[in-house]
Amino acid sequence: MLNSSKRTYYNRPRFFDRGFYNSAKEKFVERYSLHRDVLSIYLFGQVSVPGISDLDFIVIMKDSLTEALSHKYSVKRFSKDLRYIYNETQPFLVTKNIYKEFWKIFPMHHLNRIYGQEINQTIPDELEARPYNLLILIEVCHHFYPVLFLKQLYSERINVRYTLLILNALKFPLQLFMETCGVTVDSWIAFMKDVVKLRESWFQKEDQGRYHQMNSTLHAASTVSIDLMDKLNKYIEQEFWSYNPDANTNTTEGFRLWDKFFIPEFDSSQVLENILDEYKQTGKWRAYLPLTFYYPLFIYSFEAGPVSRHIEKSITDVRDLFMIKDDNLHAVMEDRIRLMNTHGAFYKDNAVKINMVHSYYGYNPNPGYGKFYQALINPHRVLYKILKNGRIGR
Repeated sequence: MLNSSKRTYYNRPRFFDRGFYNSAKEKFVERYSLHRDVLSIYLFGQVSVPGISDLDFIVIMKDSLTEALSHKYSVKRFSKDLRYIYNETQPFLVTKNIYKEFWKIFPMHHLNRIYGQEINQTIPDELEARPYNLLILIEVCHHFYPVLFLKQLYSERINVRYTLLILNALKFPLQLFMETCGVTVDSWIAFMKDVVKLRESWFQKEDQGRYHQMNSTLHAASTVSIDLMDKLNKYIEQEFWSYNPDANTNTTEGFRLWDKFFIPEFDSSQVLENILDEYKQTGKWRAYLPLTFYYPLFIYSFEAGPVSRHIEKSITDVRDLFMIKDDNLHAVMEDRIRLMNTHGAFYKDNAVKINMVHSYYGYNPNPGYGKFYQALINPHRVLYKILKNGRIGR
């Protein structure tokens, strides 16, 4: 970890009162309600700390668009202050049928309808939700942990507000695991209290004290997220599926997929060291995950649809490597990837030019739109990147 005195901090939180958050909500509705295929708009999450919290929207649309969802609906087209409140993040765009089952993909808390018709989600019981919740947790770990925190912790420039948001976001998978598995982890609860305290006192402290606390909490988040992966792995091995060490195949090194290593012997005490060693040697951040987390991806790759095709390009056949303990498991995985494929196809088939905020394992329904649009609106920035990097895409 870098000496905190050598760091620079940017995107520092700016205080806005709740009145401005309400205005930002109204401005978003004002823009999106102009689109004739929008059925409803929901706000999810809470504004717990004005100036740090952001606003997250889910926009429910018709299955087939009669009007293009063009760049004029992008959050980038709002004012600077509004983009800050939205955290430069596009809304979730879903159809009515996807929204009804969206809990299988991405659980949303504190849903609040702010425009249009009321659309109810199906509400599962605890037993039905359990395997879906575990698959959601695997996907969250795959996307983010612990590299999300390490990138900030070992950077010379720390994005302050982003850091405070991702620290807060870790609370939700921790809570989801404890609720799903019926356990209480005291160290996680203590961590969540520290995050709340850090955020709530942010505008009351001097810079030196709050940045020191933020860096300490970032370090804690790295170890807590690894602990989450470890406990999730053990729970899955006990209840659902597990790696078969007697399988007649060479898996001692595990598998590499994109920027991840899936390893058969997941030792939580060594993971952080392995990641840091890899970073020192290659200059790249690569996550180490339990091999059990690889299995859902393998099942996802068999289905028909754009997300499945994206995964299939990089996946390895592991059908003989796992022992399945729940006969309903494959049906749950197939149901979940069905929704992912349907969601991805909605963006692709309707040529939605707004980035898909919930990217399924790096799936991009419309590659190239972002760079092309960036070149149109800011050619000098793109030219600078070409001169600096030799090409646009770095």
